[in-house]
Amino acid sequence: MPYRSDDLVSAVRMRCQLPTAANDGKFTDLNILELAYEELLTYVLPEVRKARGNYYVRSLDYTVASGVSDYNIPPRAQGASLRDVTFLDPSGNGWSVPEIPLEDSDYYNSSGSTWWSTAYAYTIEGNKVRLRPEPTREGTLRLRYYERPGRLVPVSEAMKVTGFGPGANQVQGDVPASWTNGDIFDSLSADPTFDTFGMDAPAIAVTPGVGGSIDFTDPYPSELAVGDYIALATESPVVQLTVELQPVLTSATVVRVLEALGDLQGVGVAQAKMERQMGQAVAHIQPRNDGAQPRIINRHGPLRFSRRWQ
Repeated sequence: MPYRSDDLVSAVRMRCQLPTAANDGKFTDLNILELAYEELLTYVLPEVRKARGNYYVRSLDYTVASGVSDYNIPPRAQGASLRDVTFLDPSGNGWSVPEIPLEDSDYYNSSGSTWWSTAYAYTIEGNKVRLRPEPTREGTLRLRYYERPGRLVPVSEAMKVTGFGPGANQVQGDVPASWTNGDIFDSLSADPTFDTFGMDAPAIAVTPGVGGSIDFTDPYPSELAVGDYIALATESPVVQLTVELQPVLTSATVVRVLEALGDLQGVGVAQAKMERQMGQAVAHIQPRNDGAQPRIINRHGPLRFSRRWQ
């Protein structure tokens, strides 16, 4: 099963009967990984989003300052879109903020009240969330979004974790020679479900080579374990898909390679296999919990009125 990028390349080469990269004048391993990542973004991830199972959902918190309305959508958000916008008051009480049409943004710029001091709606303009009315007290803006999986790179361009310490900031492993002090890194799980444990962690000291190490500015994530990976930010040596969807990505990549080779008959066979695999995989990811049905909650009903508007 191709959990790692190298395994995915090997599976595609076997399915397409391609020789190894050294003997192949048509496709390098990087070419295959580029095609695979394109298929991950344009074919597989949209099907995962349709399942509405909150796969890849992460959150980013902004400290809301008085008089500051605009906050950036996270750069790793799939399609620069959001799952939810929540406002938390200084006591930690939060509520989901409704979106209003962009045309009403200026109308709601001011609350028109001397006692109302926080945002109760938002609009999206460009790649920014604009709170309305303009907040006049502090709080926390929590943006939930669908994280874009890391761009696939060969395992040799990442570091497999072999140990830790001394101290809570150092991770050990075979460090690629091109890495240097000041690089920004992600930490990634090597096991299903291949989560991103940490993002955009700056390194203050990088020791390249076999038995090397990376010293981070902050402690490494507590979930990180021996066998997991460190990669440059936005990259990944593991295919960040549930196990059931990984064969779909392999088949989708095979289709692209066979198209480039002009093997139209092979394309038809591979595409039929890909579509069958996708149908089977969707049955595994939807619904996320067979034993429970989501409950519809009226967040703005009278029973919740006192908490939201205090």
